[in-house]
Amino acid sequence: MPNAAKRKGDAFERFCAAFLTENTRYRVARRFGAGQSDDEGDLYGLPGMTIQCADWKDKTAALRQKPPEADTQAQRISPDMIGVTAIKLRGGDIRFVFTKEAFVKLLNR
Repeated sequence: MPNAAKRKGDAFERFCAAFLTENTRYRVARRFGAGQSDDEGDLYGLPGMTIQCADWKDKTAALRQKPPEADTQAQRISPDMIGVTAIKLRGGDIRFVFTKEAFVKLLNR
């Protein structure tokens, strides 16, 4: 049986995938094998992007750590991929964040 943190993370990934599928024209799904050493992000389905999800108690730590990890995961797929991080806030809202490098890459597309 998965531990509580894993269940919490899995639930947030499912929530983000459903939110993006319902609110964009794309079908977003959870990626199998997330969390492995060659991880390519938690979600896929948005063109040119991979998404890392974080439902952490320490939001500042998530904001500092996860976006660079999302960039690394995106580069494993393609140099043109952009890493995006979904961070769950208190109350259930989500913020999608980029590193400055990923944001500039997005703007220059």
